[in-house]
Amino acid sequence: MEEEVKPWDEPISNFAELLDGIADVIKRHMVIHEHMANTIALWIVLTYVYDHFDICPILAIQSPDKRCGKTNLLSIIARFVHNVLSASNITPAVIFRVIEKYKPTLLIDEGDTFIHNNDMLRGVLNSGHMKTGAAMRCVGKDHDPKTFSTWSPKVIALIGKLPATLSDRSITIKLQRKTKADSVPRFRVTPEIASIKRKLMRWASDNSAALIEAHANSVSVPSSLNDRQADNWEPLLIIAALAGDEWIAKAKDAALYLNPTSDDDETPAIMLLQDVKVIFESNNSKKIPTVEIIHSLIDLEHRPWGEYKNGQRISPREIATLLKPFGITPKAIRGGDKVFKGYEADDFKDAFERYL
Repeated sequence: MEEEVKPWDEPISNFAELLDGIADVIKRHMVIHEHMANTIALWIVLTYVYDHFDICPILAIQSPDKRCGKTNLLSIIARFVHNVLSASNITPAVIFRVIEKYKPTLLIDEGDTFIHNNDMLRGVLNSGHMKTGAAMRCVGKDHDPKTFSTWSPKVIALIGKLPATLSDRSITIKLQRKTKADSVPRFRVTPEIASIKRKLMRWASDNSAALIEAHANSVSVPSSLNDRQADNWEPLLIIAALAGDEWIAKAKDAALYLNPTSDDDETPAIMLLQDVKVIFESNNSKKIPTVEIIHSLIDLEHRPWGEYKNGQRISPREIATLLKPFGITPKAIRGGDKVFKGYEADDFKDAFERYL
């Protein structure tokens, strides 16, 4: 755990200036968009006051490949957040025991090496999205059941994407490798950075009542955000509101920038619903054999169905598996003298309305 840091000696009179200072340090040492730097600054403040909220979004730091600055950004974040604890690999049991004991801001690096194939770990991380999140285990010689909190701020850095359920609970920062023309100074801890952390501690201790009042009054969330995105951004918008109108505008602009209306992170199941809807509309038919749906899916540009699994086209079984959770199953479709397995448009109506 980090060494004890003493709060700033005087009240913080200009919170907007404090936020600007954090964002400026990030922009100075990273090749990063301004909206991303502002988002990270607000999330850093959240680590000091997250217990005033019911939702604490994960901060996901993603890159398409190595040498895109993930570790550097983690180093910067680690110097600002409250009660930091860093790990490059971690088990579910360690997570909930560490959180229960220390209430840290947990910084997890190398997430691509151990998160995707670990259902239990993802479950523990998912549960910590809400204040009520917890894991239960039997402990001691008598195997008494005990509840461990999973509620704490978390950063996950990885190459590639988070699993869908974790991504849904995250605010995602997508980094890119810098070009030869990009030049930023190497990050070093300075007195300026140390003073910012002390000021954050003082601001948090002095503004509990203001946060409670701001939370009660809430703020308007951009209407284009879906329900989960709105949940994730509400704490940051409330924090921004205490910094004034300029920071409210910055926060809303960042939310819109990081959550464009066209979502390229849809799950395969939702993507399949979208494409089947297009196929039904294009064919102007109420019933389509599965084999025709597959041919139509493969013909769609910029979609994964031609090389869905191990380089092979999507199969009838895989289509059925993706659609089953929506209550959609294949039926017998008659075509002339033959009967084929296929799908009826009417069976998709409810799913189309709920998920598209």
